[in-house]
Amino acid sequence: MNIGNFQKELVNIKSWNNNKIKDEYNELVKKTKCKYLDKLLEKIVIIDIKLKINDKFKIPKKDIDIIKPYDFIHKCLINISIFCWKNVYLFSTKNLKPSEKQYHLNLIERNIRKIIKNTIRDIIPFEKILSLYEDKNKEESDVEEDEDEEDDDDDEDQEEEDEEEDEDDDEEDDEDQEEDDDEEDNDDDDD
Repeated sequence: MNIGNFQKELVNIKSWNNNKIKDEYNELVKKTKCKYLDKLLEKIVIIDIKLKINDKFKIPKKDIDIIKPYDFIHKCLINISIFCWKNVYLFSTKNLKPSEKQYHLNLIERNIRKIIKNTIRDIIPFEKILSLYEDKNKEESDVEEDEDEEDDDDDEDQEEEDEEEDEDDDEEDDEDQEEDDDEEDNDDDDD
């Protein structure tokens, strides 16, 4: 295959239909004997999310939109095809020493690894997680405000009760004082 045809095939990867994507995914699973790719992808996404957010904040698994494994593979292939199209010279083996060929293969492999890592980063739904996090924080702050208001109301009620008791005590003290004064007056009159 010449370089021009190779680049055309790389460009066509973007326009694959769902059947072609699923066929390529099934072929990949068959060749690699990795039947747990969907579970692996799910765990990678969940672990990445947990690493990036607060431990106190728990996100239910049902709230996380995890990409289908065949869509993930397609995104990886698209990103890899862009790299390969731009660096097509790395695939040319004409007039190269074995050490140069090996260097090119190592360079391709290293870049494909980076591309896959970046694709994983790109598929994580951070916007949704952020909105869930903000909603939860808002709910917690509303609950705290409600509790504070209830505590304030309770404090106010207690203060009012204390004031009423103090007034009652003052009235009783006044009455007692008046009685004492009356008794003293009566005692003085008796003398």
